[in-house]
Amino acid sequence: MRRKRQEHFLRREIRPIVFGVEDSLISTLGAVTGIAGGLGSSRSVLLAGIVLILVEALSMAAGEMISTQSEQRVDGYMDAVRAYLNGLSMGISYILAGLIPILPYAFWDTSTALPISIIATFIGVFLLGIWKESLVYKTRRSLIWSGLELTLISASIALVGYVVGAVVGTII
Repeated sequence: MRRKRQEHFLRREIRPIVFGVEDSLISTLGAVTGIAGGLGSSRSVLLAGIVLILVEALSMAAGEMISTQSEQRVDGYMDAVRAYLNGLSMGISYILAGLIPILPYAFWDTSTALPISIIATFIGVFLLGIWKESLVYKTRRSLIWSGLELTLISASIALVGYVVGAVVGTII
């Protein structure tokens, strides 16, 4: 019984981190590949990526805090510290993970940074899929499949972002 409570605690406390990392990697990659495809300027991609990460991290942190508070009200208890910590862990994980897709644009031009950004993000997403499956959820699913599934989702989103950026970039 104690082990089940520990696993439940771990899932509950790690969930905002997993969600923050996954959402940041995927949405940031999708956005920066679209911006890179539309503008082609590393500086523009870097600026937009930093703004995107900070604003979305704050939004996700606030959303996580509000969600935790609402969940606690339904369950009949309030733990303000847990709600704030969940929000903080969501925000910090979002910012740190979001740096992976945008940092290459700080060092290289777009034609070099784009593939490095994509590869680095895919590696991060793949490892996140393995980590969440092995440590957090512990189902009987294949660790490799869990990593590949998240990577395929990321690739699809990045492709959509790139195509939209390239098409809209030529129109405007």
